Amino acid sequence: MSNPKYQPDEIVWAKSHGCPWWPAKINKICMKAKSKRQLHAIVDYIGDDSHEKLIISNRIAPFNENYAEHSKTDDIHLKYSIASANRILSKRSTFEGTFTLS
Repeated sequence: MSNPKYQPDEIVWAKSHGCPWWPAKINKICMKAKSKRQLHAIVDYIGDDSHEKLIISNRIAPFNENYAEHSKTDDIHLKYSIASANRILSKRSTFEGTFTLS
């Protein structure tokens, strides 16, 4: 089972309810047990110690294609997470090398 648009370890934008779009790494793609038609992804948020299971169709977006729209922010934590995602994508860092700001 896979989604050709997204793959594990891919950096994406993820949208949690009530929060801004946030850089995340896809951990796993899966089907929800009750809904065999909806693909979900378990994502690890970059610069944040949290993860979440999200519906791919409306809560995950390609990182580079949506960068201009989702990267406009004054939030220091989000700015740090975006910079960390850019370092991961440029191979100057790893996901495990990111840390959270308190």
